[in-house]
Amino acid sequence: MLRSLGKNVSETVLTKETHTLVQAGPYRWVRHPLYTSGFLMFGGVSLLAANWLMAALTLGAIVLFSVVIIPREEAELVAKFGDRYEGYRRQSGRLLPRLLPARG
Repeated sequence: MLRSLGKNVSETVLTKETHTLVQAGPYRWVRHPLYTSGFLMFGGVSLLAANWLMAALTLGAIVLFSVVIIPREEAELVAKFGDRYEGYRRQSGRLLPRLLPARG
């Protein structure tokens, strides 16, 4: 995933002047594969450890990212890339690959 991002890795939700729109590698199917892999990893560790607190915290993180972080990040990407990002958003899934084509 990081190889696909190259120099587009950012420590915040803000995009930088030199960022480009990445649609290769896992980004071909999912717009936020780093978040997806983190959620899967922590969810898996929670199950292996049979730790319900860790599972609840993972679920809380999924909700937080889905409601707060990802919408802010995507608003920045729309502002920077406009229609190109909107098209990409219609063809890819947010956290999981899109199974059905987007409507409209």
